[in-house]
Order: sequence, then C-alpha cells, then structure tokens
Amino acid sequence: MTTPPPHRRREISREELRGELDAFERRYGVPSERMVEVFRTTGGDLDETEDFHRWQQLHAAWQAETAPQA
Repeated sequence: MTTPPPHRRREISREELRGELDAFERRYGVPSERMVEVFRTTGGDLDETEDFHRWQQLHAAWQAETAPQA
C-alpha cells in the first residue's frame, strides 16, 4: 500500500485573491474587516459555514500578502 502524495493547495495570484475577497464583500454587503459579523447567529455564536471558512482563508492570505515587511 502506497502513501498518497501530500495535499497541495493551489497557489492563487494576488489579483485572484483580491477578486475573491471583493466577491464576498459584494455578496454580503460589508468590508472584509467586518465580515465576521455576518457569520454570527442572533445569539452571538459563530456560524462556521463553508463560506465562513473560505472567507477566513482568503482574508488570512490577503493579510499575509499585504503585511508590511519587517
């Protein structure tokens, strides 16, 4: 039995990354800085949907991409 190769994430360009974040912002009507508010239930709990996880990954990647270099 062979071990499958490790899962590799598809690299996306900075433009694709920004485009996907822009699409989330248009869909939900709020900027990424406030997007987590959209995924809160009326009780204040985080509703961790597929959209939430995808946005969270994109937002973290964007922050890493645009962070000032030390």
